[in-house]
Amino acid sequence: PFTESQPPANNSCTSPSLIDPNTEAVSPPGGTTEDMMGKSKATNDSQGSCGGAEGTDVVYKIELAQRSLINVDLVAPFPATLYIRKDDCSGGDEVYCLAANSLSTTPLEPGDYYLFVDADTAQAKGNFKLTVSTTPAPLPGNDTCATAIDVTFGADGIATHSGTNQYSLDQYQGTCVQSMNGGGDVVYKFTAGLGQTLDVTIDADFDALLYVTTGGCGEDGTTLACQSDGSLNMSGLAGGTYWLYVDGAGEKEWGAYDLTISVQTPQ
Repeated sequence: PFTESQPPANNSCTSPSLIDPNTEAVSPPGGTTEDMMGKSKATNDSQGSCGGAEGTDVVYKIELAQRSLINVDLVAPFPATLYIRKDDCSGGDEVYCLAANSLSTTPLEPGDYYLFVDADTAQAKGNFKLTVSTTPAPLPGNDTCATAIDVTFGADGIATHSGTNQYSLDQYQGTCVQSMNGGGDVVYKFTAGLGQTLDVTIDADFDALLYVTTGGCGEDGTTLACQSDGSLNMSGLAGGTYWLYVDGAGEKEWGAYDLTISVQTPQ
């Protein structure tokens, strides 16, 4: 019998499919870029910054309940681009885009997000399996200048701390070239005397940057030094309050680290 051909229900931003991966992974049924008769493809309504200009696309809505990563896995018979927009399906800011069949975003704040499954070529179509999950991404305690850890030195002028910059925001930059590449950062605050020497070393699970500002934290401060080789050394300090940053050299350069800070008076 004759069956009228219709595009997929979630063909455009006027009718995205709502999915809820907040507590467990979901695999929405009926993933396809064509109708059940294999006649009518989805339309090419959207495209991401990294691809999908010519291919058909469908869209899913996610109401993210807490700060999290969104993880996507796609099994499809066509090359795909996956991208996510925030707040507005058709005109919202793109928060992530990857020409691949899987992605895991950087941390996203709670809110409405729109996930697009987009074919990379005009002739691509077919059924697919989509799995979407989330990973909670709480901020480290010393993520900002306002919550910087006050360093307490021992009688020997040495302080140690085991921490993490995992899921931290990218708010501050040093003068190292690498520090401009989107890595998450955390902050420490300490006081040193006139003429003292500062030595900092880090043992990290990621490519870490160390830098120091004086006169203020973040944009309010002046960067005195920035190093990417796991250590930072400064002599002849002017004295006063300083801020030390542990920063990732690039996106998702994050993890656990052991930090040693030494402030000494030259003999």
